[in-house]
Amino acid sequence: MEEKKIKDCIANIKSFKVMMSSLFGQISGYSDIESALEELTYNFDNCLFQVGDRVKLCTTPVIDKYTHWGWLAHKHFMIEGAKATVQSRGIHKGKFRYGVTFDEESYIHYETKQTTLVSLDKKSIFVVPESWIIRA
Repeated sequence: MEEKKIKDCIANIKSFKVMMSSLFGQISGYSDIESALEELTYNFDNCLFQVGDRVKLCTTPVIDKYTHWGWLAHKHFMIEGAKATVQSRGIHKGKFRYGVTFDEESYIHYETKQTTLVSLDKKSIFVVPESWIIRA
């Protein structure tokens, strides 16, 4: 490889490291990649819930036209005690969030008002903070 390409590659790697350090700093509060990656790995390996775990809502979330308004059509089943399965995990502003599918996800027909369960293959994933769920 010629010298210019090597120098360009080194510059790109340094730039990438600075960008990733900033990103990890935003996520974890650390300024260096190594410490942030170590903490993120530890947290993911030791977080409360894993993909596939059964959980339930330990609170009824506020769902109205101002707060979580995108969930208004789901308000009838997103209540304390609603059982769900963890589908994914993530971190937002240093706190764990979980993507869950609710057992009783349903919709209410706008004319008949009949409630119909959503089939397993069409269930939505709702991302909720760790503080909203406990083991089922």
